[in-house]
Amino acid sequence: MQIWQTPYVDDDFEVGEQTDSYIYKIGNKEIVRAMAESHEVMNLIEQDDSYANLYVDLVKKSTDIIDSYFWLKEEQTFELAKPLGDIRDAATAAVDEFDKVVRVRKNTAKQFDETSEAAKSALIQATSKHFEHIDDFVKALADLRTVRGQVITLKELKYVDLPAVEELEGKIAENSDRLSIRCVEFLLKEDSLAPYTERVDQQRTDIDELKTGVQAKALDEEIATGAKELEMLIDIVSNLKIEDATQRTRIIDNISEIYSNLNQTRASLKKKSQELMSVEGAAEFNSQLKLISQAVVNYLDVCDSPEKCDEYLTKMMVQIEELEGRFAEFDEFIIQLAEKREEIYAAFDTKKLQLVEARNKRATALMSAADRILNGIRSRVSNFETVEEINSYFASDLMIDKVRDIVDRLTEMGESVKVDDVQSRIKTVREDSVRQLRDKNELFVDGQNIIQFGKHKFSVNTQPLDLTTVIKNNEMFYHLSGTNFFEQIEDEGLLATTKVWDQPVVSENREVYRGEYLAYLMLQNSSINSTTESALPAREELLKQTQEQLLETVQAFMAPRYAEGYVKGVHDHDAVLILRQLLELDSGLELLKYSSPARALANLFWFERGVYDQAAQDAWQSKLSSLGSAQAIFGTIADRQKYVDTIRSEIELMSEREKVVRSEHLTEAANYLFDQLATKGNFIASGKANELAKSFISFVDKKGAKQQFGDAVGDEKLTPGDRFMV
Repeated sequence: MQIWQTPYVDDDFEVGEQTDSYIYKIGNKEIVRAMAESHEVMNLIEQDDSYANLYVDLVKKSTDIIDSYFWLKEEQTFELAKPLGDIRDAATAAVDEFDKVVRVRKNTAKQFDETSEAAKSALIQATSKHFEHIDDFVKALADLRTVRGQVITLKELKYVDLPAVEELEGKIAENSDRLSIRCVEFLLKEDSLAPYTERVDQQRTDIDELKTGVQAKALDEEIATGAKELEMLIDIVSNLKIEDATQRTRIIDNISEIYSNLNQTRASLKKKSQELMSVEGAAEFNSQLKLISQAVVNYLDVCDSPEKCDEYLTKMMVQIEELEGRFAEFDEFIIQLAEKREEIYAAFDTKKLQLVEARNKRATALMSAADRILNGIRSRVSNFETVEEINSYFASDLMIDKVRDIVDRLTEMGESVKVDDVQSRIKTVREDSVRQLRDKNELFVDGQNIIQFGKHKFSVNTQPLDLTTVIKNNEMFYHLSGTNFFEQIEDEGLLATTKVWDQPVVSENREVYRGEYLAYLMLQNSSINSTTESALPAREELLKQTQEQLLETVQAFMAPRYAEGYVKGVHDHDAVLILRQLLELDSGLELLKYSSPARALANLFWFERGVYDQAAQDAWQSKLSSLGSAQAIFGTIADRQKYVDTIRSEIELMSEREKVVRSEHLTEAANYLFDQLATKGNFIASGKANELAKSFISFVDKKGAKQQFGDAVGDEKLTPGDRFMV
């Protein structure tokens, strides 16, 4: 029993002095509890007999005290937390060390048990097995040597039972020596090495039967295993204590002879393997090369950015390097791989360059679009009258959203410099607009174009200064907008166009109405004589359309020609009425719809052909007559244009040969001649031409030269309008 005398005898006791101290503020109760718990830690440290969880309890107790009483870290409490922390760290280290020792002991025991079992198994095999072949001796001696090495390794382990290990090693060494003596006795027999000899002979025979490289590799591994066994046998014999040196020499000579045969077999196998590999390797190499070529094509197709080009190029280079490693023995393959590498580099480099150029073009196009939009934005916001309107415009207008979209697209392309440029410019436009608006509101009075300085007011011209042309007194002048500057233009080329100065649109003037011009354009574009491409149906098809269908056709033709100033509901309606009459007139004219110069050129060619090549003329007449019959039955002929082009080329040759300059009528003449020959009728002539021909024949007849003129042109009986055409 201990009697403690302390002033803290009850809960109501208070210290009469030093009420402002830190310990006084903590309180008697907390201090006593902390001291009591610290005393428990001291008791644990002073324990004479340690138990399993002693250090765990020390860690737990010291940690609880430090966590429970925060004030133990203060200087006024003598920093009691510091020694408690040292106690906790020392206990933690002791726990970790104890766990480590337990693990090491457990691991050592496990390895000792496993090695002991392996040693017992090897000893049983060495003492109880009946050895009939040298392979049995070699295997048993090899197992004993391996196990002995494992047992020797056990000596290096901590906490191992060293006497037990040494005892086990002694047993293995004793049995190994005993078995070695038996092995020597066996090797002195004449047929002791027969299994090795037979095995080598069989392997040499198997070489000739090899078909694939895989079989050669398997046989090589088998030969390598036999060589290791012979090496181990030589090592065993060399280390055996054989008193008779002649016996040792005879055994080693026998083994060396087998080893020599084995080396010969290995050399033959190597040669055979190279032959097989040269055949199989070439086939495999070609297939791998084809796969690489296909992979390059596929990768190039999926490369949509320069970064992907670099990524896939790296993959292809890795595959090339792998092939170089696999076929390093074939020099010709290495050369091909080097060429393939350069080819792949060039292909990906070209693709990357194309992508970079395309990206730059897209980026440049986007920047140009951004420039145009920003100029439009700057012009638009300059007309706003309040800052709220400017802020609202920049917050919700579609043009601003379009600029932001351009910024996003440039960001995706990695054009950070252009992104910063566009963003800074749009920010500058906004800030400048607000600043200019404020300056304008402060400077301008009584309207937007009057500035007041003191008592004086001045008008300001804000109209853009643009150079343009104006008509004044029927003369053309240069004019600067917003000024009184005028300068008369004296260019002769411009003055020659005086009659179209007051023509507002290209499709109408004082003589031609817009509806008439539209109908004329449609008639020309639907003509088979037109050299321009048109989506309009042929004239025959247009004539078959109803009024509503024809109106739709006219409107579709008119839609893309907005620059010609057509008004829907007015000019399209008039054009339908005019076009209908023109189509009916065109249909009634038949072949007379072709111009007189074109028909004359076609006649000249046709009759000139008859003079020089009557057989070719008859062939053309027969072929085109048949096509005309087919056209009458089945409608438009698909091959018509092919024949027209052929006729046109021959007419052109005739024109050059006969010095007939009619190049502007070649196509029309070819179409006319095709239709004329397809109808199987006589060549037509206009009324004026017939009258002129009759007058000429009458004149010749009156002069008594009709027969002479007929002989000259090759006609036995000259009839106007038959072969002679004007």
